Amino acid sequence: MSAKIEQRAHERVPVSIEVTLESEHNFYTGLTSDISEGGLFVATHVAPALGEKLELDLVLPGGAATFRVRGVVRWVRELRVACDGVPPGFGMQWVALPKEAADSIQRFVVERDSIFFEAA
Repeated sequence: MSAKIEQRAHERVPVSIEVTLESEHNFYTGLTSDISEGGLFVATHVAPALGEKLELDLVLPGGAATFRVRGVVRWVRELRVACDGVPPGFGMQWVALPKEAADSIQRFVVERDSIFFEAA
């Protein structure tokens, strides 16, 4: 059996931010566990449906600006398949990300990335 190799278009970095997301008909709350230039993962016990469009106000740690961003749910990990270290939640892909938000996320990812690979 061959090992599955995960291929992503964007580097993800860990970040823990409380978020409230809105869809056309619902509100969701959760805690992010990672973010990238392509989207983020939100850990939550009540996830939106696959394909649902969401909006949230994003404030990155150390940042002063609040960005209103939109995304779409690309995958859902239900509570019944979650385990230690792998919480239930969903992956959200950015949609029409404002340039200022994209630049801020990119800077955050690069700065966080350098922390993990800094030479001793």
